[in-house]
Amino acid sequence: MRRRAFTLVELLVVIGIIALLISVLLPVLNRARAASNSVYCLSSLKQMGVAIQMYAGPNKGSLPIAYWDGLTSPAIPGSSPVAYQGATDWAWLILPYLKRGASSTYSDGGQDPAGLWKLFKDVDTQSGNRSDLDGQQVQTYGANQILFGFSPGPLTSTAYQATLNNPMGSLPGAADDAKKPFKFNQIKRSSEMILIMDAAQIANQGRGVDSWSSDADLTFMQGTNYDCRMLNLDQMIARYPQGVDSGTNKDFRAYVNLQIDKGPNNARGNDMRFRHMKNTKLNALFADGSASTFTYKRPGPGGSDLQWSNLIPNDLRYKVP
Repeated sequence: MRRRAFTLVELLVVIGIIALLISVLLPVLNRARAASNSVYCLSSLKQMGVAIQMYAGPNKGSLPIAYWDGLTSPAIPGSSPVAYQGATDWAWLILPYLKRGASSTYSDGGQDPAGLWKLFKDVDTQSGNRSDLDGQQVQTYGANQILFGFSPGPLTSTAYQATLNNPMGSLPGAADDAKKPFKFNQIKRSSEMILIMDAAQIANQGRGVDSWSSDADLTFMQGTNYDCRMLNLDQMIARYPQGVDSGTNKDFRAYVNLQIDKGPNNARGNDMRFRHMKNTKLNALFADGSASTFTYKRPGPGGSDLQWSNLIPNDLRYKVP
């Protein structure tokens, strides 16, 4: 007996049902993929936390420094502008604790025998989505520079300001304390204090056009000042009771864009980046080794649940200039 073929109407109905199923399933799959990317990011942050703890062991309990230009180390022959052999940052310093034989400075030729650098490269970023940047050691996270680059204590406002104005040099004696990282036993509220978090990416960072990398250390801005680097926790809460300014929450094609871009409340762009789940979630590693997520609600002050108490220790005693 001869089989009856599908009519055009029946084919159109089947195609319509398939299209309807795809339209329903695609958003679900996209959300699942986005959630998976965020979970992967949290896992990477926890691995960084383990490596930072391992680094602290033989280094008197200290965090790695956020960034050092290597100024007192030998210059790299033929470098222009002059670069120094000891230049490094926190990500390079903890790499050898993840794999024996890995590099710990910029000048070692980027030795990464196990391909571990991908740990610092979030897939929900410009560089994380570009295979042509796989060979570059770009990073997409930043360190809380108050903890990684400053030490608690009664540093005078004059010395503190001088260090900020001369970040590549050094100051004598106690005035140079502003460059020393915290030790773990100096960090109060370790379950609340952020060490590492998702950071904005900035193009053209010396690696060619559109290299898209993040600063090693994070800068949090309010208005047009770097106030969080000059005030203690109580003063920051009093001045900005609505919490950290969410800024413009985006990446920048050049440093000049970050410096001149103005968001709500006349705030300049900042380094923290809510980039997961359609630019609404930011992942962070805490001093106790845990990792968690903050939510971006709207631009401007109070626009997220991230608070100054997550970024500034209770025991900072810097005098306000």
